[in-house]
Parts: sequence; structure tokens; C-alpha cells
Amino acid sequence: MRFPFLFFISLFNVLVFSSNVKFKSYDIRSGLSNNTVYGICQDRRGFIWMATDFGLNRFDGNNMKQYLTDEAGGILGCHAVYCIKTDPRDGKIWMGTDRGLAQIDPETDSLKLFDRTTAEGKRITGAVKNLCFDRNGNLWIHNYPHIYVFRCERDDLEQVDLGYHDEKNGIIPPGAIWIDSQDNTLWVAWHNWGIGC
Repeated sequence: MRFPFLFFISLFNVLVFSSNVKFKSYDIRSGLSNNTVYGICQDRRGFIWMATDFGLNRFDGNNMKQYLTDEAGGILGCHAVYCIKTDPRDGKIWMGTDRGLAQIDPETDSLKLFDRTTAEGKRITGAVKNLCFDRNGNLWIHNYPHIYVFRCERDDLEQVDLGYHDEKNGIIPPGAIWIDSQDNTLWVAWHNWGIGC
């Protein structure tokens, strides 16, 4: 007798609460440059920015603007945009691409590629899969298999060794990063090795 009662309550919750949700789908027919969307953020003016497998898109609530790529890399210097974050300090949009890191100013639509190097001369190249800002405004960059921190206020880039050290397999590179906004803890996930902070 308990099962039918739980089923009824579950069905009731789905019917009552889901009826208030409005959902509209956007795809290439709506002006999106690609149907594979890796990330979404919102700028200070309320525009929605989307990182796709074929460039960057901006949605103003009515129209989609594409920042397209081409075989040579196009205006973004890349093909795919994997992640996207709004800078809490100045509202600019940071994006991780298949060829590194870039930034666009939503006010002017001007784009610049990130070309800083560490004190040791290391540069962010290749795929940037994850971006996080900490409470101090520092940008943490997951450039597989490395993690960098860009201290925006000081214009300083540093590579951080957060690989999991295993005697049998050597260093296992991080798979993802995330910052806890409550206590500013950096969480790191490793492929097949769990998480740590």
C-alpha cells in the first residue's frame, strides 16, 4: 500500500510544480553557431554568453550574435570555446578555448588573446577546459594537464603544481577545478583518483 501512495505523491509533485516552469530551446535554427554548448554566463548588461563547439555566441533575449571561427581559427584564434566566466572586477568575459585563453570586452566587442608567461617563461597553450575566480579576483585556469593562477591585479601568471603524486603512475594531472565561494577553497578533481582540496 505504501508504494502507490509514494507514487501518487511523486506524480502530484511533478504535475503541480513542473507546470510553472517555462522552457524554450535554442539551437542552430535559432542562430546558435553550434548545438554543442559547453558553458553559459551572463554579463553585467544581462546578455547571455554561450561557449560552443564552434565559437562564441551572445544572446540579448531576442537575437543571437555569433563570434564565429573558421578553419584558420577565425576571429577567436580557435575553433571550440570550452568554458566561459564573467570577471567580477570589470565585467569582461574570459573564455577557455581549444588554443588557450581569450577575453572579450562586452561593452566594445573587442577581443584579445591571453599571451602572458610565467616567471619561468611558461605559456598557456592548448585546451583550456575550466575557469574559476576566487574571492580575491584571481583567475584559476585549467589548461590540461596544468593549472595556472592569474593574479589579475598584479598581472602575474603562475603555474601551480596540483597533480596527484602516485608512486606507481607518477603525476596524475587534474581533471577539473572549482572554487568554493564560501571559504575560497580550491577543489581539484583527478581522473580515476577522486577529489581533493
